[in-house]
Amino acid sequence: MTIAKIAAFKRSKKWKWNQSRDKLVEYGEGTPLRVSLYLQAVSKYDHRGSRACNCNLTGEVNNDYHLVLGRTKNAAEKYSLTAEISPRIHRTNWTHDRLKELAKVKTYVRVTGWAMLDTQHIGDKHPIRRTHWEIHPVTQLEVCTTTKSQCDAAPAGPRSKTCRKHV
Repeated sequence: MTIAKIAAFKRSKKWKWNQSRDKLVEYGEGTPLRVSLYLQAVSKYDHRGSRACNCNLTGEVNNDYHLVLGRTKNAAEKYSLTAEISPRIHRTNWTHDRLKELAKVKTYVRVTGWAMLDTQHIGDKHPIRRTHWEIHPVTQLEVCTTTKSQCDAAPAGPRSKTCRKHV
Protein backbone atom coordinates (compact mmCIF):
# COMPACT_ATOMS: atom_id res chain seq x y z
CA MET A 1 0.00 0.00 0.00
CA THR A 2 1.25 3.50 -0.76
CA ILE A 3 0.77 6.81 1.03
CA ALA A 4 -1.20 8.05 -1.99
CA LYS A 5 -3.62 5.10 -1.84
CA ILE A 6 -4.16 5.60 1.88
CA ALA A 7 -4.66 9.35 1.36
CA ALA A 8 -7.33 8.50 -1.24
CA PHE A 9 -9.55 6.81 1.37
CA LYS A 10 -12.76 8.79 1.76
CA ARG A 11 -13.11 10.97 4.84
CA SER A 12 -15.37 13.58 6.33
CA LYS A 13 -14.28 17.19 5.97
CA LYS A 14 -15.76 18.00 9.38
CA TRP A 15 -16.12 15.92 12.49
CA LYS A 16 -18.24 16.35 15.60
CA TRP A 17 -16.71 15.17 18.84
CA ASN A 18 -18.42 11.95 20.07
CA GLN A 19 -19.92 11.26 16.63
CA SER A 20 -20.33 7.55 15.84
CA ARG A 21 -17.38 6.09 13.92
CA ASP A 22 -19.62 3.61 12.03
CA LYS A 23 -19.45 5.62 8.79
CA LEU A 24 -15.64 5.50 8.95
CA VAL A 25 -15.68 1.73 8.48
CA GLU A 26 -17.31 2.32 5.09
CA TYR A 27 -14.51 4.78 4.28
CA GLY A 28 -11.75 2.33 5.21
CA GLU A 29 -11.27 2.43 8.97
CA GLY A 30 -10.14 -0.97 10.20
CA THR A 31 -8.58 -1.91 6.85
CA PRO A 32 -5.41 -3.95 7.40
CA LEU A 33 -2.42 -2.00 6.06
CA ARG A 34 1.21 -2.79 5.37
CA VAL A 35 3.58 -0.12 4.07
CA SER A 36 7.31 0.00 3.42
CA LEU A 37 8.67 3.50 4.00
CA TYR A 38 11.51 5.41 5.64
CA LEU A 39 11.22 6.11 9.35
CA GLN A 40 11.95 9.84 9.45
CA ALA A 41 11.05 10.85 12.99
CA VAL A 42 9.67 9.50 16.25
CA SER A 43 8.04 11.39 19.08
CA LYS A 44 6.10 10.53 22.17
CA TYR A 45 3.26 12.52 23.54
CA ASP A 46 3.88 14.61 26.62
CA HIS A 47 3.78 12.18 29.53
CA ARG A 48 1.72 14.68 31.55
CA GLY A 49 -0.99 14.80 28.90
CA SER A 50 -3.63 12.28 27.95
CA ARG A 51 -5.32 11.21 24.75
CA ALA A 52 -8.86 10.03 24.15
CA CYS A 53 -7.66 6.99 22.21
CA ASN A 54 -5.78 5.86 25.34
CA CYS A 55 -8.76 6.22 27.68
CA ASN A 56 -7.53 9.67 28.77
CA LEU A 57 -4.93 8.00 31.00
CA THR A 58 -1.83 10.02 31.83
CA GLY A 59 1.80 9.00 32.21
CA GLU A 60 4.38 7.79 29.74
CA VAL A 61 3.25 4.15 29.88
CA ASN A 62 -0.16 5.28 28.63
CA ASN A 63 1.01 7.29 25.63
CA ASP A 64 1.68 6.51 21.98
CA TYR A 65 4.87 6.63 19.97
CA HIS A 66 4.20 8.77 16.89
CA LEU A 67 6.11 7.64 13.78
CA VAL A 68 6.62 9.89 10.74
CA LEU A 69 7.03 7.76 7.59
CA GLY A 70 8.12 8.99 4.17
CA ARG A 71 8.57 7.62 0.64
CA THR A 72 12.15 8.87 0.56
CA LYS A 73 14.69 9.54 3.30
CA ASN A 74 14.30 13.30 2.91
CA ALA A 75 10.65 13.64 1.92
CA ALA A 76 8.99 16.71 3.42
CA GLU A 77 6.78 15.95 6.41
CA LYS A 78 3.76 17.36 4.56
CA TYR A 79 3.96 14.25 2.33
CA SER A 80 4.31 11.81 5.23
CA LEU A 81 2.13 9.13 6.75
CA THR A 82 1.66 8.82 10.50
CA ALA A 83 1.78 5.53 12.35
CA GLU A 84 1.13 5.17 16.07
CA ILE A 85 2.44 2.50 18.39
CA SER A 86 -0.18 2.29 21.13
CA PRO A 87 0.78 1.65 24.75
CA ARG A 88 -1.21 -1.59 24.92
CA ILE A 89 1.02 -2.99 22.18
CA HIS A 90 4.43 -1.70 23.38
CA ARG A 91 7.04 -4.42 23.47
CA THR A 92 10.38 -4.57 25.25
CA ASN A 93 12.29 -3.50 22.15
CA TRP A 94 9.79 -0.78 21.21
CA THR A 95 11.54 1.78 23.36
CA HIS A 96 11.44 5.42 22.39
CA ASP A 97 15.25 5.56 22.41
CA ARG A 98 15.59 2.57 20.05
CA LEU A 99 13.00 3.97 17.66
CA LYS A 100 14.77 7.36 17.70
CA GLU A 101 18.03 5.58 16.73
CA LEU A 102 16.28 4.03 13.73
CA ALA A 103 14.77 7.39 12.72
CA LYS A 104 18.09 9.20 13.07
CA VAL A 105 19.53 7.17 10.18
CA LYS A 106 16.22 7.16 8.25
CA THR A 107 15.84 3.39 8.40
CA TYR A 108 13.69 1.68 5.77
CA VAL A 109 10.92 -0.18 7.62
CA ARG A 110 7.84 -2.24 6.94
CA VAL A 111 4.91 -1.24 9.14
CA THR A 112 1.79 -3.35 9.63
CA GLY A 113 -1.38 -2.28 11.41
CA TRP A 114 -4.90 -0.95 10.94
CA ALA A 115 -6.26 2.11 9.16
CA MET A 116 -7.70 4.70 11.52
CA LEU A 117 -8.89 8.20 10.71
CA ASP A 118 -7.50 10.73 13.19
CA THR A 119 -10.76 12.61 13.66
CA GLN A 120 -9.28 14.74 16.44
CA HIS A 121 -7.31 16.75 13.88
CA ILE A 122 -9.78 17.04 11.00
CA GLY A 123 -9.82 20.69 9.98
CA ASP A 124 -6.58 21.43 11.87
CA LYS A 125 -3.38 22.56 10.21
CA HIS A 126 -1.42 20.39 12.62
CA PRO A 127 -0.04 17.81 12.51
CA ILE A 128 1.64 18.33 9.16
CA ARG A 129 1.21 15.21 7.00
CA ARG A 130 -0.31 13.99 3.75
CA THR A 131 -3.47 12.55 5.27
CA HIS A 132 -5.38 12.20 8.53
CA TRP A 133 -5.55 8.46 7.87
CA GLU A 134 -3.00 6.70 10.07
CA ILE A 135 -1.74 3.24 10.79
CA HIS A 136 -3.04 2.99 14.34
CA PRO A 137 -2.28 0.80 16.07
CA VAL A 138 0.95 -0.53 14.62
CA THR A 139 0.98 -4.29 15.20
CA GLN A 140 4.33 -5.09 13.61
CA LEU A 141 7.45 -3.16 12.66
CA GLU A 142 10.14 -4.81 10.54
CA VAL A 143 13.54 -3.24 9.92
CA CYS A 144 15.06 -3.69 6.46
CA THR A 145 18.48 -5.35 6.72
CA THR A 146 19.28 -5.43 2.99
CA THR A 147 18.45 -3.12 0.08
CA LYS A 148 15.15 -1.32 -0.35
CA SER A 149 14.31 -3.32 -3.49
CA GLN A 150 15.04 -6.63 -1.74
CA CYS A 151 12.85 -5.62 1.18
CA ASP A 152 10.03 -4.54 -1.12
CA ALA A 153 10.14 -7.90 -2.93
CA ALA A 154 10.34 -10.04 0.22
CA PRO A 155 7.34 -11.56 1.95
CA ALA A 156 6.47 -10.17 5.36
CA GLY A 157 6.81 -12.22 8.47
CA PRO A 158 9.27 -13.97 10.71
CA ARG A 159 10.89 -16.02 7.93
CA SER A 160 11.88 -12.97 5.92
CA LYS A 161 15.61 -12.89 5.22
CA THR A 162 15.57 -9.20 4.26
CA CYS A 163 13.80 -7.75 7.28
CA ARG A 164 14.14 -8.41 10.95
CA LYS A 165 11.10 -8.15 13.11
CA HIS A 166 11.59 -5.25 15.48
CA VAL A 167 8.23 -5.07 17.14
